[in-house]
Amino acid sequence: MIGVGRNLSDPLTQLVNLGKPGAGGDYHFTYWPQSSYITSSHYLFMLNSYAYATYNFIAPLYSQIAVQSDHFSGSIVVEPSNLLTLVQSTSKIYGLQPELPEWVYNGAILGVQGGTELMLKYLDEAQAHGVSVSAMWIQDWAGKISTSLGTRVFWNWKWNSTWYPDLDTVIKDLKEKNIRVLNYINPHLNQEGDLFKAGNEEGIFLRQDSNIDKTYIQDFGEFYCGSIDFWNEKGYEWYKKMIIEHTLDFGFSGWMADFGEYTPMDCTTSNDSVKLTNQERHNMYPNLWVKLNREAIMDEGLLGDILFWNRAGAAGTSGYSTMLWGGDQNVDWSFSDGLPSSIIGGMGEELTDF
Repeated sequence: MIGVGRNLSDPLTQLVNLGKPGAGGDYHFTYWPQSSYITSSHYLFMLNSYAYATYNFIAPLYSQIAVQSDHFSGSIVVEPSNLLTLVQSTSKIYGLQPELPEWVYNGAILGVQGGTELMLKYLDEAQAHGVSVSAMWIQDWAGKISTSLGTRVFWNWKWNSTWYPDLDTVIKDLKEKNIRVLNYINPHLNQEGDLFKAGNEEGIFLRQDSNIDKTYIQDFGEFYCGSIDFWNEKGYEWYKKMIIEHTLDFGFSGWMADFGEYTPMDCTTSNDSVKLTNQERHNMYPNLWVKLNREAIMDEGLLGDILFWNRAGAAGTSGYSTMLWGGDQNVDWSFSDGLPSSIIGGMGEELTDF
């Protein structure tokens, strides 16, 4: 689900939305635009399009679909035997996730921040209390910046040796103890970082729709970023190489492949052969982002040993992902944004095979 909260009737979500219109999420918002549905009549309908679509199920004998596109198609799969078989067929059509790496089952994955010393301190405390640990996830491995809302991760996806001294050797030492280290990346680069500057010289970011010669710069909350143009083959390969060099070659065993859903409607690709509307590009973008992550680990022959997880997607993304993540929730029992909302949201996400 996109936005803070999953129900605009919730007072906290209303407050967030009042401060920044659109920041509050509602029950029908999603990170995963996939136009498909299964019915009790034992058939699956799939709209083969990334265009915006609405569905009307009021009529008892038929469904109405409105698509904002002049080129689309649909598919129907009928499985008269039972719904379980149909759900299995659905998963196979959209793509199945691979089995998780064996090391995932060795214990808890601890999400920590604050630098190498603090990271190892948390590990020692967990083990002192008898907690088996399979991995340490460090979101702030690239460093931090300060905003009026507090500190944020520096979106420059390479090791910050000042913030995490000796991390290159710590990763190797922990792996020998069967403890992996995971990090965080997304498809956006802070314009203050050297990776953005290098990428901008190569022309690999999404462009302004009104001026294709200019990089589209997006405000992510008092810091400004360029977004990789995945329809630009040069940009696609450049970013894949960046992930391999700064993440896989460095020794990380996985990462959160975050974002993908925030592509603005007023940006475009530099690839003029791509005939998509702004809406279609917006909905397709997370699919390409997850595909790139999957290709990076496969190019290095590491499928089955590396774990990355994503929350944004579209039709077919499940065939690239190694694990799905439902998004940020409150640590409570509220139906608006707590554990119950995550369970309900998961019922509408892509399923793997049984």
